[in-house]
Amino acid sequence: TVAAGSQVTMVHIHGANTFFHLMASYPCNMLNWHDRAVGPDLATVQGNYPDCCVAGGINEKAIAGMTPEAVAADVAQARDATGNRRLMIAPGCVIPVATPAMNLRAAVEAAKAT
Repeated sequence: TVAAGSQVTMVHIHGANTFFHLMASYPCNMLNWHDRAVGPDLATVQGNYPDCCVAGGINEKAIAGMTPEAVAADVAQARDATGNRRLMIAPGCVIPVATPAMNLRAAVEAAKAT
């Protein structure tokens, strides 16, 4: 299997109408989905799947039009909701190529904050 041959296997659960519980049962270390746009939220999934990390916190649909402060606030909220454990800050899917670099920097800096 893929999971047997890799150190970290992430399952990306794409779309709004998913069979989340089935996808999340795949052998993996990390789950990624549209947590901001669709849900469920990071803390719920983290609680339901204690052997997996969660990847999210960045709204891929909104980041291009957000202020850097709003991006940083979303990242901080994700860190707070998960206790900053078993979390990789990531978008729920691809982000627009027109996303301002300052928004990406804000996400990185907020992720690195202590």
